[in-house]
Amino acid sequence: MISMGKAFKNFWRGYVDFKGRATRAEYWWMVVWYAIIAMAFAVLLSLAFMADISMASSVDATTPSAFDTFLSDHGIYGPLHTLLSGSPIMMIVLVVGMLVYLAMVIPGIALLIRRFRDVGLATWSAWVFWVLIIVFAAANSLNEASASGSSVTAVIVFVVVVIKFVLTVLPSDALKGVKAIGRTN
Repeated sequence: MISMGKAFKNFWRGYVDFKGRATRAEYWWMVVWYAIIAMAFAVLLSLAFMADISMASSVDATTPSAFDTFLSDHGIYGPLHTLLSGSPIMMIVLVVGMLVYLAMVIPGIALLIRRFRDVGLATWSAWVFWVLIIVFAAANSLNEASASGSSVTAVIVFVVVVIKFVLTVLPSDALKGVKAIGRTN
């Protein structure tokens, strides 16, 4: 069985390795790493938010800053204005968090594809499954304004995620040779 540290090293070594295989332990240790990173980001974001609130309470709220005036003069309002006019600490945490997320997207996809290949799925079916996850998750977030559309896509996303979970906990080669979706080699 692979250790947590070894799984982390393999994750970054296999940054764009879509052809290999990943064991259950390798995949699930990275899920634990994702959770640790997400919790660390949440703590940092909370601390930055508290720093932002304390800075905002010490500033006269009736007089806009020069940066707020600049954003307003250039037509930047709403959530983007709120984000950009936040504290520098908040902006740094958000930028670092976004960079970490972007750095982990491609190896995360590669790891999921390798896990599906280890289960016995043909490479093309693993890619199709991954694309379905992305498409329905995006459709769900776009349809949140519409109650009926949102509930249908939310159910589809839930079903796809449950199927993904089941596939990732299957032992190696569990689906090898299954017609249409299984690997034959």
